[in-house]
Amino acid sequence: MIPIVDDHCHLWFPPISEEVEEYIERNKKEGVIAIINNSSSIEQVKRSLEFKDSQGILFNAFGIHPIHALEARQEDLLFIEKNIDKAIAIGEVGLDYANLKEGEKEKQLELFEFFIRLSEKTQKPLIVHSRAAAREVVELLESSNARVVMHYFAGRKWLVKKILDHGWMLSIPTNIVKLQQLQDNVALAPMDQLLTETDAPWLSPYKDKYPNESRYIIETLRKIAEIKNLALEEVAEQIVRNFEETYKVKLER
Repeated sequence: MIPIVDDHCHLWFPPISEEVEEYIERNKKEGVIAIINNSSSIEQVKRSLEFKDSQGILFNAFGIHPIHALEARQEDLLFIEKNIDKAIAIGEVGLDYANLKEGEKEKQLELFEFFIRLSEKTQKPLIVHSRAAAREVVELLESSNARVVMHYFAGRKWLVKKILDHGWMLSIPTNIVKLQQLQDNVALAPMDQLLTETDAPWLSPYKDKYPNESRYIIETLRKIAEIKNLALEEVAEQIVRNFEETYKVKLER
C-alpha cells in the first residue's frame, strides 16, 4: 500500500468534526500513516488536547489562524506556549489580507510575530498561511530563523524561488490536480522540499466528493510523480522522509 502523509488537515470543522474517530480509522485503512490536525482557534487547540487518537497516526499543530487575530487574547497565547510541547508544529498561523476589518492588519502582524518567535524558541516548524499576503509573509520570515512549511502557497514564481532558496518546505494540497500554479510550484521544487496536505474538509481533488479526506492525497502523489517523471512509490517514500525530517518523528509503515 502507498504510504500517505497529510501535514495540514482540520478535523474540528464539519462535517469531519461529526465523525473524527471514523475519519481517522477509514483513512488509516487506505494507507494514511500520519495526519497533522491544524488548529485555527484557541477552542480548537483545547479540543485537540482533549482528544485521544486510538489509531496512533494523529499529530497536533497549535496556532491561531490570522482571521481570528482580533479575537486572540494574551491568555490564549500563553496557553498555547505552555502546551506547545504537546504539538509537533505551530499552525495554522500567518497573514490573511483578504477582506480585512479595521485594525485587523496590525493584530495579524502582532499575532504572526508572536508565533514566529515561538517557533524560533522551540524549533518547532511553523505552518504558514499567506492568502493575499504572500510577499509580506516571505519578507517577515526572511528575518527569522524559523523552520518554515508554506501551506498552499499561491504567490508569484519569484517568491516560490525565494522559499526554495531558503530551504523552506512547500506543502502541496490535493487540488493540485486542478491548478496549474500548484503544478508549476512542484516543477520548481526539489523533491526533498515537498510535503502533501489536504486542508480538509476543503480542496477535494474530486468534483463530486466532499469533504476532502487524507486518503485523497494519492491524487497529489500521482500528479507529482507525473510532473517529476518518477515512480509513484518513489514519490510517496520521499514525501514520508520529508515529513519525518521536517517534524522530527519516525512513522510506522
